[in-house]
Amino acid sequence: MSNAQYADSPFSKQEPKDYGYQSGSGKREATAVAQNAESALRDVGSEFREGTAQAVDAAKEALSRTKESVKQRVAKAQEQATGAVNSFKDHVSDNPLVSIGIAAGVGVIIGVLIARPRS
Repeated sequence: MSNAQYADSPFSKQEPKDYGYQSGSGKREATAVAQNAESALRDVGSEFREGTAQAVDAAKEALSRTKESVKQRVAKAQEQATGAVNSFKDHVSDNPLVSIGIAAGVGVIIGVLIARPRS
């Protein structure tokens, strides 16, 4: 389509409307609005980075506390297990005949259970 077709359009003869702004004033206002928006975006970005850094620091601190707690509990469990094993060893060495009798009884029970016919 050529521009000649639009030459008779009612819109082609209208003058631009004046909204009370001078061309220089509108540019200055648009520039000021753009600068304010840019500044606001920078502030939001800065606050987001700070908030993210604080969240990461809090997560690291929580992880550190959790790791320390787990280490303490593992150490305590190891101490208890070592104590139980030592107690068992002491009992066996103090009462060797009783220990042999208990082991034999457990072996007989397991043998009976295994040899029993299944129905």
